[in-house]
Amino acid sequence: MSILENPEILTQFGDGLPFGLYFVDRGRKILHWNRAAEGITGYLCQQVIGRSCKDDLLVCCFADGPAICDTAACSLTRTLRGGQPIGAHAFVQHREGHRVPVRLYTVPLRDPHGAIVAIAQLFQDESAASEETNWFAAGRLAVHPVLGVPTPAAAEEQFRIYLAQSPRHLGVFLISIERLQEWEQNRGAEAVDTLIGAVANTVTRLLTVPHFLGCWSERRFLLLVPNCDQESFEDLLRKLKGVSSACSVRWWGDRIVPQVLIAAVLVQERESIETVLGRLDPNWRSASAPEEM
Repeated sequence: MSILENPEILTQFGDGLPFGLYFVDRGRKILHWNRAAEGITGYLCQQVIGRSCKDDLLVCCFADGPAICDTAACSLTRTLRGGQPIGAHAFVQHREGHRVPVRLYTVPLRDPHGAIVAIAQLFQDESAASEETNWFAAGRLAVHPVLGVPTPAAAEEQFRIYLAQSPRHLGVFLISIERLQEWEQNRGAEAVDTLIGAVANTVTRLLTVPHFLGCWSERRFLLLVPNCDQESFEDLLRKLKGVSSACSVRWWGDRIVPQVLIAAVLVQERESIETVLGRLDPNWRSASAPEEM
């Protein structure tokens, strides 16, 4: 009897691992989902067993692209076709809508005759290190009570400080979410807050360099990245433009996908906050009084 045919042994083995583990059959139906997988994704075992991994669950993607499920880039597809273990860095979608960076390792499971009967995928959460790179003085700066990032006033304060201390090689990104008023009218304020939070969580997990993320005006975010040269700037911009295809929120059975717009500039020597914001947003009105989110 194989371990897959003994649920008790499989659960005992899987739940003892410090990283996520799930098994799928050749048809991609999920056979097992361990406790660590629940913690990383937010999906409980009973919510996924028997479902297809392609069924709007993990929705794996790379940092700058759309979902790769059931495509030639999918690790499960590649292992099933090639029969070899595969390792990769990717992002899985949390049940709350944001993306979680993970290290994937996909392994074929064979019967005594060598035929692939199932695939195991192990994944380790890599977001802890990236969360530490989003640095701000939590004990000193005012933080938005819902989103957990600094308020517009606090973000402006940090912007002025960084601009005065490191005016060169500072990447500034203004992240806007379109159609929020429409979503609020149709779905309510709570749905909008959830969607904004998913975008904020996804953005900060995309970045592996020190950065500051705070609220700005009109339900937008201000992202500051010090020590950002032209190559790094272009790489970050490419990743951030993939946020729309990277996160979404399930709300009363419907999936809401944010339409994210990115404006970005590299600060030039002797620029003021007013000129930087003017280049970021031609419709910018006042840097001294950003609207509260």
